[in-house]
Amino acid sequence: MSAIEVGDPPGFAALSPLVLAPLWNTLDVLAAEVLGACDPEPALQALAAATVDLDPGAAEHQILFTDFLDRQTIAGLEALLGRTQVRRTILALGLLLRQLRRGCAGATICTGKSLVLPLPAASRARYLVAAFWLDLVTPFVQQADVELALFLADSGDRPALVIGFAGAAPETLQAIIDPECAMEHQVGFDNTAWIDVPVASDAAVQTLSAYLDQGQLSLRSARELFHETFV
Repeated sequence: MSAIEVGDPPGFAALSPLVLAPLWNTLDVLAAEVLGACDPEPALQALAAATVDLDPGAAEHQILFTDFLDRQTIAGLEALLGRTQVRRTILALGLLLRQLRRGCAGATICTGKSLVLPLPAASRARYLVAAFWLDLVTPFVQQADVELALFLADSGDRPALVIGFAGAAPETLQAIIDPECAMEHQVGFDNTAWIDVPVASDAAVQTLSAYLDQGQLSLRSARELFHETFV
């Protein structure tokens, strides 16, 4: 087990996919070698001995993320994800997270459930999109009594960012590998029909929805409007 000291925990949380990308890429390669080896012992030893240098405070992470927000649009994100539900996913995420601002009692994500957000197949874009999702989430958890647990995993046959709010809760981990447990302990965004009523009853959320319906809207603008609406 390793620990990283950071001076700005909220800022690190949002950028952590970019900071930890070298680690995850290395582990992907080494884990594949373990699984593909006839004799896994040497590969396991290499995995245990591997070291990766990380610099959480490097300016390049913020520069890369800022450039992504400026260049990428809602339509571009939909193309990266191979889905046309980005507007509804963002709205659903905001409605769920807003429960944290109003206290955890009865909040879906405070009852041991984790969020499963879509990611692109390409690894470089995957880390940037994961940072985008986390940048939306981070302001909501700073004053809440939750402990984030973050996982890059596969949901079905697609990459996903799994965000847990109860630390290393066993059900969070089990739901990643057990489809039956996932049905009870994960909140996905493939079916967002439930948002129609709360969106229709909230003028501010309706306005955000109209903006998000514009494919040319930059992710920077989407991020700012999201936080203005829900935070």
